[in-house]
Amino acid sequence: MGQTPHPVGDGKTEDRYQLSEDTAMGEFLTVDILADGIAILGALGFFFLGYQALQMLKR
Repeated sequence: MGQTPHPVGDGKTEDRYQLSEDTAMGEFLTVDILADGIAILGALGFFFLGYQALQMLKR
């Protein structure tokens, strides 16, 4: 009952969405790799900062 009825021209928008989805697959792949790289770099930087802080505390 609570569902909104689909408009008549829904077929065209669905086709357009499918097209953009297909072309976006390659972009998503690079974005994933970029995100992974940033996460790894961030983790390494975080550990490096923690290590330096430990060294400073030891002195």
